[in-house]
Amino acid sequence: MTTPSICQPVACRLANGYDTRSLMSGPQRSSFRHMAFSTSLEYPGDYDVFPPYRYPWNPVSKPLLNVHGQSAFGGLSGWMIKPVALRCVAQIAQTTKLPISGIGGISCWQDAVEFMLLGASTVQVCYAVMENGHGIIRDFCSGLQTYLERKEMASPAELVGRSLPYFTAHKTLQRDPEVFTAVDRMSCRRCGACVTACRDSGYQATQMDAEGFPVVNAARCDGCGLCAQICPCGSMTIVHTA
Repeated sequence: MTTPSICQPVACRLANGYDTRSLMSGPQRSSFRHMAFSTSLEYPGDYDVFPPYRYPWNPVSKPLLNVHGQSAFGGLSGWMIKPVALRCVAQIAQTTKLPISGIGGISCWQDAVEFMLLGASTVQVCYAVMENGHGIIRDFCSGLQTYLERKEMASPAELVGRSLPYFTAHKTLQRDPEVFTAVDRMSCRRCGACVTACRDSGYQATQMDAEGFPVVNAARCDGCGLCAQICPCGSMTIVHTA
């Protein structure tokens, strides 16, 4: 029998009225709850994850969330969908002159500006309103107005498509590295996350010195920025070689 994933007993516990707040809190609890309700299946037999609790599994493979035994796939919204939505808007704008309305992960005025720069003439907001109420629209308008004044633009229409000329096919990008990563030893907590990431998924350009601080070999560094993304305390900075 396939061993159920860790989220499945959580779903079972929720379905049977148990309180998981004592086991996890904050974003962790939220993500586990969402994952459990979205994907868990019931399995025959018992399975322990958080002893001493044991939870019986119904001997049918029905989703825990169902309506009279039937379920369906849900959609995806919020910040997770934003990178995909931005790409879709840009690709559409590169192939047509029709007006485009951007949607997907727009939670602040900065997000709206990004969609406009990639070709959206209007934007739609859903999740941000669900989370913060309609009052967030005032923040969108005031933030956008301040941004336009700072950029000396008269209208949001001046933003539409301004970033498109800077996007090209991946294969045409210049491959010669012009940047590498520098380490701020004052903020670094020597966790080694950057070294592991570079070793196993990058260019093996980062190693620990005798004191446990990461040291970047500029000759090997490709400037991919993976270590800077992985670093939990912002100690890795991308710098230009020139």
